[in-house]
Amino acid sequence: DGKQRFAVDVSISDDFLIPEDSLATVTASGLLSAVVIDIQAGQKGATIPPGGVIPSREAQNVLEAVTAVAGEFSAITDGTIKPLIEDLAARVPEIAKNIEAFSAELSAAGARLGEIVNERNTESVTSTLQNVEATSESFASLAKDLRATRNELDAMLKSLRRVVAENEGNVDHAVADLQYTLESVARHIDAVNHNLEGTSRNMNEFSRQIRQNPALLLGGSPPEDDGAATPARQ
Repeated sequence: DGKQRFAVDVSISDDFLIPEDSLATVTASGLLSAVVIDIQAGQKGATIPPGGVIPSREAQNVLEAVTAVAGEFSAITDGTIKPLIEDLAARVPEIAKNIEAFSAELSAAGARLGEIVNERNTESVTSTLQNVEATSESFASLAKDLRATRNELDAMLKSLRRVVAENEGNVDHAVADLQYTLESVARHIDAVNHNLEGTSRNMNEFSRQIRQNPALLLGGSPPEDDGAATPARQ
């Protein structure tokens, strides 16, 4: 196919059998070492007979591999690293400006922090922390009391549930009696109102008579009206 090819005759000992799927490669163990033929043994049981051809593959040239790696590294450098460095160099003044602005803000914040953290405020902060600690202890005690109260409430609820469960029949009977009583009152409420109204009139009449003649309380009688006028004195 227009390519230059070479054939190498190899002499091998009679007791050295080569499987037919083996591969031969012209290679060298180092840059300055002698060139040898490397035969990679195959796995098939059939062997290559004397005068046969050992399948071969292209040799791996170390210098070519190094050159290829260098070329790829150069491409990476030209296509990625170099533009990145140029972009970073272009952004250095802006980055330096931002760092300077941040430093100025940090200095101003430090000055304000120094004004805030003075001796008086330090004492206030210390007092506040002490109050917070005392409040935390109070909350801990309150939480303990609340847990005890919760336990008592749980016990009380259990007792109430037991009482309700044990007296469910009595409660139903009491509700039925109350319903009967309310129905009875509703049926007789008109008569009760009528009697109360009559009683109220009688009390009004009794009160009027007492006002006119208090002696009625002692068993007396009202004064008689003879219709004659009392004569005037001369």
